[in-house]
Amino acid sequence: MLPYLTNLAENFTLGQVADLLSIKSPTTHRFYWLLKSWEFRSPVTVPVARLKELTTGQAYPQYSDYRRNALIPAVAELNELSFEISYKEHKLGRSVDKVEFSIKSKARPIPKQLILPLDKEKGTVVTVVSELTPLQQKVQTRLQKLKLTQAQVKKVLDVVVGEEQLTKVLKETYPVLRDFETKAKPGENVAAATMALLKSTFPAIWASN
Repeated sequence: MLPYLTNLAENFTLGQVADLLSIKSPTTHRFYWLLKSWEFRSPVTVPVARLKELTTGQAYPQYSDYRRNALIPAVAELNELSFEISYKEHKLGRSVDKVEFSIKSKARPIPKQLILPLDKEKGTVVTVVSELTPLQQKVQTRLQKLKLTQAQVKKVLDVVVGEEQLTKVLKETYPVLRDFETKAKPGENVAAATMALLKSTFPAIWASN
């Protein structure tokens, strides 16, 4: 069976298991496979009617509703995984007629290395490898999108530990990211709002560090 399964890679779209397991929305799941299959020929321009058919069907007759409830959230979620997606809207008259996607995969992070001083007794250099977990990487990406500084991101990752708490960070900050990317709250200092939210969500942990 192994040669058969290996040969499937030449004819089928491959997905990252960790990404697929983290996707919660059925719409985002459809976008994942669709954009993954288009990645090799990016940029790809698709008529709006065809894009709706492939992702949400007849759920959003108006493009403005489709854009707000399906396109923007799905692209935002996928960009926190292994994608780098951007898109342009092409108009026919006053209406958006087609959407052009530019799609590529993110480079996998290289583990960070910390070189410690020479051990005088043994005459060796000790190297400690420190690598963020996939969940920590997602939190880091989310906080960077919310305009936190590198020092603030490090503070959060130092304070908030464990899968349950990191998942909670993603859940609690998603509405802030959505409002920021859709410009629902113009003029808001998104970094300050994010830090205030995190401090109120994890008060005991924050106070102890």
